[in-house]
Amino acid sequence: MFDRFEPESRQLMARAREEALRLRHDYVGTEHVLLSLLNERETPAATALARHLDPEAAYANLQPRLPVGDLDDPLGQLPFTPNMVRALEETIADVDHVGTERIESIHVLSGLLRTQNSEARHGLEAVEVDPDALLDSVYEILGIAEADRRPPRDRRGQVRRFVIMLAVVALLTLALTSLFS
Repeated sequence: MFDRFEPESRQLMARAREEALRLRHDYVGTEHVLLSLLNERETPAATALARHLDPEAAYANLQPRLPVGDLDDPLGQLPFTPNMVRALEETIADVDHVGTERIESIHVLSGLLRTQNSEARHGLEAVEVDPDALLDSVYEILGIAEADRRPPRDRRGQVRRFVIMLAVVALLTLALTSLFS
């Protein structure tokens, strides 16, 4: 997955892991990536964030809000939370939508912002930043016109398709059961 990531965005993810370890967490979540993004300087992601907040003040405000975990001895890779997986899916979908091959930290930021109910969005709201306005700034910096932006994913459509698929499987099972009994 990370083969499409530029060195800058790989470093971002490595710093997110360090944030998680520093907080003694046994996972990497959107909150860790946000803290890592707040420490970036002179990247398009840093520019977008600076339009809406003071990164150092936001880091100082957000970091103490995160509970300290009980991880004593980390072994190997830390897993991503489900929201972090969704954020990475959103990142890749955004990059694919605009036809870009490589993923930079600003693309990771867009993925975080597009992930509803993520810890990163809640953290931004806690420091009085509108995540949707920040996402607009990200798209502006990337030069993506409003008409070219990917619409939000409709999770209800995915759930509906899944339920229909389950119903079809149940009907097929019933039909096959009646044939062989």
